[in-house]
Amino acid sequence: NTNTNTNTNTNANINSNTDTQNTNTNSISSRTSPPPVRMDVNNKKNYICSVKNKSCWSAKFTFDELVLYGLMPNGKIMINWPQNNWGNDFDAYSDKHEGLTRKEILEKAKDHSRGFLYFIQTELGHNTYGMYNEFGTPDRFPKIPYVRESRRLKGVERLMEQDITPDQRITRPLGVVEDAIAVGDYPIDIHFCSQKSHVYKKTHAFQIPYGVIVPEKMDGLLAAEKNISVSHIANGATRLQPTVMSVGQAAGAAASISAQHNIQPRDVDIEELQKALLDSGNMLFYYKDIKADHYAFEEINKLSLEKVLRGTKDLFFEPKKILTRADVLRIAIASRKEPWPPIKTEISKEIFADLPDLEENPYVKIGLDQGLISGHKAANGNYEININKTATRAETIKIFLQASDYKPLDTADSSFQDVEGWSIGWIEKAKELGVVEGREGGDFQPKRTVSKAEAARMLTKILELKSEQKSK
Repeated sequence: NTNTNTNTNTNANINSNTDTQNTNTNSISSRTSPPPVRMDVNNKKNYICSVKNKSCWSAKFTFDELVLYGLMPNGKIMINWPQNNWGNDFDAYSDKHEGLTRKEILEKAKDHSRGFLYFIQTELGHNTYGMYNEFGTPDRFPKIPYVRESRRLKGVERLMEQDITPDQRITRPLGVVEDAIAVGDYPIDIHFCSQKSHVYKKTHAFQIPYGVIVPEKMDGLLAAEKNISVSHIANGATRLQPTVMSVGQAAGAAASISAQHNIQPRDVDIEELQKALLDSGNMLFYYKDIKADHYAFEEINKLSLEKVLRGTKDLFFEPKKILTRADVLRIAIASRKEPWPPIKTEISKEIFADLPDLEENPYVKIGLDQGLISGHKAANGNYEININKTATRAETIKIFLQASDYKPLDTADSSFQDVEGWSIGWIEKAKELGVVEGREGGDFQPKRTVSKAEAARMLTKILELKSEQKSK
């Protein structure tokens, strides 16, 4: 089953193969004069109602809708959406072209697209449109057709349909792929080779694991594009250009790391690879509201891969969300790679009036036992913990540092004029580590709130410093 989309950044796409349907040849540009069309005009019925025109007002789409779908920079247009350019589609089912070679069927597909262009130039009156010489080929078509599906690798991992379709309870596939090297979000879309039908199943953002590009047994090789280790069904979603381009970049980065360290691809450190990809702006964990230019893009992706941070079920991260003490505590506890010591003290379930059942909040038990948080006696005489109260900068710094086994500096002198009391040592330690800075005028604003994105940057810095210290 093959479709041609040669290059998402060009204006020419061809879908063809002896076993394919929907053979599309797409390359029209308003920047060049139309090339001479030296061919007999195909039967008008192949095209006449593909676009609204004087001979067929019942057509579903207008010419503007035809060209605007694939509008690209520099006046180029890509025609590649069967729903509104079916006049360019060419059925290449094997039973329709018995006895012909792939090359001969491909030429028939090209002729069909030439006829569609001729229809646009003559019947629709757009004679300034023509095929742009994007590829430097004599016929101005791509050098090879785009293949929708090919032979696939037997990899260390295999991506299946169940890995990319959402769990019924959430809109993200169940689980987090910790060795992710790319993301995709296209639906499962499979066109059959021998009949006019297809499989279409909705997906949501999914992750591509590193293991699908590493062969199960062979060394010195990495896969990319359509040959990665995925099932036939999953390939219907992973085959799209944005995904395969990202996978290709990951394969290139992995090959580079392998060469630098003189190791096999299967031995590449996944964290080193992911850092290289994130540094290049490659998304490894999809959120609708976090793009590559976000100031905490890398930190948010990294902590999400490590299951430290999480977003909403609708795939939003909410970077500006103000954190509560409970949020900060959960994040800090999840960030610790070492196991927490057994809880030393027996904590009564009835200590805090505003949190009567500690068994339902195990992270609070850990926080209390390890001294990350503490309660206080309220004006009414009850002991309260205020776990859902907005966290301050000072509290957040203390909890994050203490969860990573840092100690406060033993000092009563503050570098900031607005820091005092218990927070001095913690804030001075954070300043020493380069985790935080003050504000203009010598203030630190210890009581200011902390956003989710700010916390991500702060915590990532702490974790990286701790990792560096352990490796020395």
